[in-house]
Amino acid sequence: MEGIKIVAFAFILCGFQLYNVECQSCKIEKKLTGTIVAGGNTYSKQECWTIPVPLGNFIHLQLKSMHQSGLSCQQDYVRINIAGTSDLYTFCSSDSNKNPIIAFDNVTVTHSVSTSYSRYTGFTLEYTIRTTECPTTSARFKCDGNHACPRKSLR
Repeated sequence: MEGIKIVAFAFILCGFQLYNVECQSCKIEKKLTGTIVAGGNTYSKQECWTIPVPLGNFIHLQLKSMHQSGLSCQQDYVRINIAGTSDLYTFCSSDSNKNPIIAFDNVTVTHSVSTSYSRYTGFTLEYTIRTTECPTTSARFKCDGNHACPRKSLR
């Protein structure tokens, strides 16, 4: 009986270590504009995406939808973490507040599901990276594809 307890403990410990390693390697989103879509039937999993934000830029994130899984917020959530800050935003399927987030540093988006039976879960998040600067031109407005600044405001 003692041998079974040791084997069970080793299995749990090994599984926990594999889980930690798996959630450490996030997918890297390299586009300036994109959509992250995750979904499917699952028991337990954790997926993450890192979106690098170049210096002099900001990112606008909008959680467009999250499937109503019927699970609690501790069991099914999307978490957005902004690097270099303590800012942490958690969204649950039952939340009606899905206000956009703006950040000036790299962002990690994590989808976590923890349940003992299979459930369909998922979400859709859109993001856009834009510059914070308005380049100079001789026109009345200066545009860079992301901003249009009145010329006189930059003198």
